[in-house]
Amino acid sequence: MAILSDFPLLRWKFVLPLGDVFSFGLSFLLCAWLDQIFGGLGTPIRSILDLHCVFLGAVYLVILYIADLYDYQRDYCDLTHLLSVVLAGTSGALAALFIYHLLWGASFSRKLLLLQALVFLFLLCGWRYLFSALLFNPRFFKRTLIVGAGNAGRRLLEIIREHPRCGLLPVGLVDDDPAKVGTEVEGVPVLGTSQDLDHLIEREQASLVVVAITHEKNPHLINRLIQACWQGVYLTDMPSIFEGITGKVPTSHITSEWLYQWNVNSTRLYYRRLKRLLDLALATVFFLATLPLFLLIALAIKLDSPGPVFFRQERLGLDRRPFRIFKFRTMYHQEDPDPQIWTDADDARLTRVGRFIRRVRLDEMPQVFNIFRGEMSFIGPRPLVHCEYKESIPYYNYRFLVRPGITGWAQVCFPHGLAEEDTLEKVKYDIYYIKNLSFLMDAAIFLKTIRIVLFGQGR
Repeated sequence: MAILSDFPLLRWKFVLPLGDVFSFGLSFLLCAWLDQIFGGLGTPIRSILDLHCVFLGAVYLVILYIADLYDYQRDYCDLTHLLSVVLAGTSGALAALFIYHLLWGASFSRKLLLLQALVFLFLLCGWRYLFSALLFNPRFFKRTLIVGAGNAGRRLLEIIREHPRCGLLPVGLVDDDPAKVGTEVEGVPVLGTSQDLDHLIEREQASLVVVAITHEKNPHLINRLIQACWQGVYLTDMPSIFEGITGKVPTSHITSEWLYQWNVNSTRLYYRRLKRLLDLALATVFFLATLPLFLLIALAIKLDSPGPVFFRQERLGLDRRPFRIFKFRTMYHQEDPDPQIWTDADDARLTRVGRFIRRVRLDEMPQVFNIFRGEMSFIGPRPLVHCEYKESIPYYNYRFLVRPGITGWAQVCFPHGLAEEDTLEKVKYDIYYIKNLSFLMDAAIFLKTIRIVLFGQGR
């Protein structure tokens, strides 16, 4: 089957930032053109690949990402979303101007950079509007046939309905159970069996076939799917489409073999080694940069209430190895606190200082010591207190394949809830992270974490 990155629809998520980069480069070229005609803009632009230009562009992209404006399913034809783009672009311009002049002085004139920012904002809004107008036009939706009218097929249809701008248009289902043919699933008709697949693809003008069958596929069906590939349609499976749309893995609709196929011959081992070196380097820089704040918080905790500065609790880490996690103490001191009792924002056990540092996430800072000791990473699944759900939640133990992190994909995408059903959702995100482990994935989580810290979302 074609892997998800080969599926053109989901490449839109990469087209969106590429369009922003093009708009940024074009804004500099237009400014250079205006300078040739009217003059008076100051230092000329030698090349859009100049280090200064690249730096300014990177600042804009980071601010836009922190503002959560790289969701390709968001409708930028909507005025509210366009205003969000303008606000984030303006914030990016102010940040870029401040940092740029702080580092390089006045290599470019302030007049030139202000004009470039205005031109870029105009091009950025125009590009975002055009992007949504094209993507959300029904003529560009992928006409989709779903093979399998069971639970997996039904769940996929539900996800498509929950994400109407995902770009998929289900035109029918195919199932080898004759009793299902002629019925409907979530309002979509079951058109025939796999024997009719070639004919149905041609009749419905389908450009995508999604296999929504969790159990083993029979040779006859596999042959039909191979023939479908030669008809020029894209072939993929339900879990791949599901994770592409939602950012999580449908653990109820995958098998260990599916995970094996994605992980075999993986190069993630090399990144895991590099990740450890990056963690040590970042932990050193972070600790030295925040040492004054570290000491100030420790002093405030000691003055606010009696007891130790740090709170330590046993957690499970890589390969289920137990370790003691470090946090700033946020509650009144107890000799033997119950690890099963979770803390909420209105907990009476919180001290005044503790309530504040929890709100701004500063209580997590001492976990840098766990990173130095090799027990944690900056980014990864949250460390577990116990293995309570290892039997009831599928693939729960896969979280122990990597070091736990201070922040992670589950924390930034689903930062709330402690019940079993909430833990199930978090595991789906954790499996997605482990499956897609990469430097870019970690960078995305880091930027999303900045947004959560700034706006106080979740826990």
